[in-house]
Amino acid sequence: MTQNILFIGGGNMASSIIGGLSEKSWRADDIFVADPDQDKLRQLKVKYKINTTTDNTRFVTRAQIIVLAVKPQIVQTVVQQIATVLGDVKPLIISIAAGAKISSLQDELGADAMVVRVMPNTPALVRLGITGMYADKGLSQDMRDLAQNIMQSVGDVVWVENEDLINSITAVSGSGPAYFFFLFQAMEKAAIALNLEPQMARELIIRTAVGAARMASTQDLSFTRLKENVTSPGGTTERALEVFMHDGVEQTVIKAVKAAHARALEISRTE
Repeated sequence: MTQNILFIGGGNMASSIIGGLSEKSWRADDIFVADPDQDKLRQLKVKYKINTTTDNTRFVTRAQIIVLAVKPQIVQTVVQQIATVLGDVKPLIISIAAGAKISSLQDELGADAMVVRVMPNTPALVRLGITGMYADKGLSQDMRDLAQNIMQSVGDVVWVENEDLINSITAVSGSGPAYFFFLFQAMEKAAIALNLEPQMARELIIRTAVGAARMASTQDLSFTRLKENVTSPGGTTERALEVFMHDGVEQTVIKAVKAAHARALEISRTE
C-alpha cells in the first residue's frame, strides 16, 4: 500500500530523511513538505521533485505518516494546527522535536494518537546517523517497524523502553558530534603550532578519527583496551594521556555530557 509522508518543517534533518527515502525508492509523489521558507521549498522541489507548500495543514489529510521536524518552541502551535484538520484521522506521528513529550502531543491530537519520539543526530546528513527511538507500549509492531524503516534511511537506530532516556541519548549522540568537532578543532590548532600545513592537519585528524571509529566498530574490544593497544609504556601516547588525566579532561567530558542532559530535561519540562 502506498504511504504518503508529510514533513512539517523542511530543514536539514527533514531534507536528509527525504534524501534517504528517495534512495530507498520512496516515490516522490508520496512525499510532502510544509515550510514557511519558500527558498527552502524550492530547493527541495528541484532536488527531489516532491510536493511542497507553505501551509502546514494543506496536505495533512492525505498523509499516513507525519514527521514533526520543527523547533521545540513552535511544536505545540504546529500540533494544534494539524489537530484541527485531522479530526478522527490517526496518522503515524514521528516527532523529531527535542523535548516534546509524547503525552504533550497526545493532549492535542488525542490520547489514542500514534506517536513515535525520535532523536537523530547530524551524521544523518551523510546517512551515518544514529537515532534513538521511543514509543508507548500500546503502539503496534507494524507502526514501530514503519517508523524504524523511515529513520533507518539515514543510519542506524536504537529503541529505549523509557521515554526519559531520549534525553540521555540527546546528551550523548544528539549533541555528540559537536564534542568530537571540538576535539578536532583543538587538535588542528596543536598540529598547526607544530608547523603542519592546515590542510594536512585537517586530513590527518579526519582520517585518524575515521580509522579509530572503524576500529571501535569492528573490534570487539572495550574503549579502555583499544586505548591501551595504542599506548606504549614510556611512549608519546602515554605522555599525552598523562596530560589529559592530570588536567581532568575525563571529568570535564563527563561534566559536559551531564550538562547537556540537564538542559534536555529543562527543555522537556517547559514543553
